[in-house]
Amino acid sequence: MAGDAKKPKKRPLAIGVVFYIDTTKVNQHPRVRWWSPNPAPDGVRPLLCLAVNRATRTSLWAPITSQQREHRQELSARWLVRRSGSFLQGSSRSWLNETIYEGPNAAFTAAEVREPGRKIRNRFSEVTTRAAGGRPV
Repeated sequence: MAGDAKKPKKRPLAIGVVFYIDTTKVNQHPRVRWWSPNPAPDGVRPLLCLAVNRATRTSLWAPITSQQREHRQELSARWLVRRSGSFLQGSSRSWLNETIYEGPNAAFTAAEVREPGRKIRNRFSEVTTRAAGGRPV
């Protein structure tokens, strides 16, 4: 039809993609579980997709933090295959938080907060994401 705008093609979730997630939504979602004493604090923060199970439509995610701790895996900007904005620019350093979330893909996509006009997401390579803690499910 004339005048119909093309809908953007939905891309499936992938290992290594970074979403900015409203953790208030995933922390309160009845089907999302987390492995740690406490979930990440409520608010908008980046989460790294560690694994995607296409059969069950579930995924594993880890929050990214700027707080270094002995047991946390540091993320390297060299591992990025796609970068948007100032993510891991200059002297900024980031680590994987010890909280791991698991739940329906729809819970994470519904909780994503996208900046107006931002068309791409940050993404780490699948190989380095697996090495940093991701696993096939």
